[in-house]
Amino acid sequence: MSEPDNKTTVPVRRQFTAPPEGEGEAAAELRKYAEWRANGGELTPEQQRRAADHLERTAVELGGPIPARFKHLQYVNKARGQR
Repeated sequence: MSEPDNKTTVPVRRQFTAPPEGEGEAAAELRKYAEWRANGGELTPEQQRRAADHLERTAVELGGPIPARFKHLQYVNKARGQR
């Protein structure tokens, strides 16, 4: 006969919590989607600001025009491969 399993099971509600080393990628995406849905599919002002900033930085890194607020940053030249 096999010995009884004395391990406790993890309740379903705890399976999706962040692992000890930080939030998992899938959990982060799920949380972002849940927040987005909670706002009726609209981005919050903070999310809009982050999205606009990300798009602007990506455009600079790909060689687009450099906005005045980025001209002092060293990463612009590094992103374009210049030193």
